[in-house]
Amino acid sequence: MEEATDSLTGLRMQAEPERSGTSRARSSITLSVSTKSQAAYDGVRSLILQGRLAPGSVVQQEQLASDLGLSTTPLREALRRLEAEHLVTLDAHRHLRIAPLTARELDEIYFVRIPLDCLAAAMAADRLSNSELATLRRMATRRVDGEPLKLLARNQEFHRTIYAAAGNTVLTEILDSLWDRGDRYRIVLMHQRRDIKAAEEDHLKIIDALASRDHESVERLMRSHLQKSQDSIRVRLTQNTE
Repeated sequence: MEEATDSLTGLRMQAEPERSGTSRARSSITLSVSTKSQAAYDGVRSLILQGRLAPGSVVQQEQLASDLGLSTTPLREALRRLEAEHLVTLDAHRHLRIAPLTARELDEIYFVRIPLDCLAAAMAADRLSNSELATLRRMATRRVDGEPLKLLARNQEFHRTIYAAAGNTVLTEILDSLWDRGDRYRIVLMHQRRDIKAAEEDHLKIIDALASRDHESVERLMRSHLQKSQDSIRVRLTQNTE
């Protein structure tokens, strides 16, 4: 859990003392409660996505706070946010459990997400400028190292650019919430080179259809792309439970 601690330490700033005769002026900037809560949220969420807090496991809050270099107060605020995202559960005795990965939740997320993603892509086809299409193509072809969180971020950036171009704030907010809930599932594909390559090829085909303003092809390609992701994730979940 060193990464979470390091990121928190990086937020601490302290000015060097200034000497003037026998007087010394010293100023420091410390983390506010809200900033500590955000640091805790970012740290715990990262640990969950990386699997370092294993699905279904029970975690001691005091130990987790210590590992993050925080008190339990900002941690509890962060955990409430994570509970709202269905990443953790908290019982009356303040036991913290990391939400399990289940085929049922996976299917429920994609049942809602697939038609809305297709709708956003079809809407974006009429609105994306040539400059935005060029940006999407750069995203799709940009090389990143094999670190799963970076690959996940690139994939999310691609889809969110399409959502933004759709021009419907409510639709974007719903899709963003589904992305947040589905990150733990999608990241299992970021460890498989075959799945990463297939997604990159799908993205380029989707961009070509968007550039042609071909609504039917955009929806068909997006649906196929997401269905393949869902099927691949389900296979990984089955393998992990055998």
